[in-house]
Amino acid sequence: MNSHYDSKYPRLAPPAFFFEVMIDGFGSVQGAFQEASGIEVTAEVESISEAGLNTYSHRVPKRTSYNNLVLKRGYVVEDSAMMDWVQQTLQDGISIGNKITPKNILVTLLDPGYNTIPLRSWNFVNAYPVKWSLGSLNSQESALTIETIEFAYSYWKFA
Repeated sequence: MNSHYDSKYPRLAPPAFFFEVMIDGFGSVQGAFQEASGIEVTAEVESISEAGLNTYSHRVPKRTSYNNLVLKRGYVVEDSAMMDWVQQTLQDGISIGNKITPKNILVTLLDPGYNTIPLRSWNFVNAYPVKWSLGSLNSQESALTIETIEFAYSYWKFA
């Protein structure tokens, strides 16, 4: 089994729970994220009215726009290269003299039944962190502490 065509999901919707996230320059998979969202592209449309034509207007495409990539995982207290990058970008990157370093992020949906065969990958080009948040701390619940990291990027493409 060496391609997504060997998967039992070639024409079926695969389960969404088995995926990995890799960020350029950080080696292997960057932790066990429980959620990746924001994989979306939207085409803006402009309406142009034609003189004398009152029944409809022409709708023409303008440009595409992309949502932020949002990754969620259980909070990891151990330092990592990825979290150093997030901290440097968000806390130091905007100050004078510091440069934001964009990286490509690869999110890959895997086939859980066939030795983690990649089914589809999305490459987020020139990504950089724009938001980090920690879920609420609540002594009345026995839930995991969840961190959320949002990334802006130029565009994504299928990899």
